[in-house]
Amino acid sequence: MTTREHRTPLSIWIIVVVWSLIGLAPTLRLVSTGASAVVSFTVLFAVAWVAYHGVALARLSRWPVVLTMGVAGWSIMTRYLMHYDWRAHYPMLGVFIILIPLGLYLSCTLPHWGKMNWAIFGRSCRPATSLEETFA
Repeated sequence: MTTREHRTPLSIWIIVVVWSLIGLAPTLRLVSTGASAVVSFTVLFAVAWVAYHGVALARLSRWPVVLTMGVAGWSIMTRYLMHYDWRAHYPMLGVFIILIPLGLYLSCTLPHWGKMNWAIFGRSCRPATSLEETFA
């Protein structure tokens, strides 16, 4: 099994924590209102999505960044192309709801793109074996 030499940067840990809080807050509200079959599937999907992003980002995988950009692009495209009344009444709301958080997400993750890998769940960090390697 191959490992990576770089430890997970602080900005990635910040994104993992913020992403988890933002992703799980609506899920807790759904759980508190009642559990039907649709709600339980939605909760399960949200928990799996947040757990995958947390694990994969902490292990420096590129796939969560690609998936997030794809979902944001799909959301913008469907809001502006398919919901004409939404676009007419709230033209700049998509910018504030989608693009600003996406910009923050990308500004914290893209500087580390070179350290990231294409493994689905990322790679674990190889611990330093000597003091020289630790402080190099």
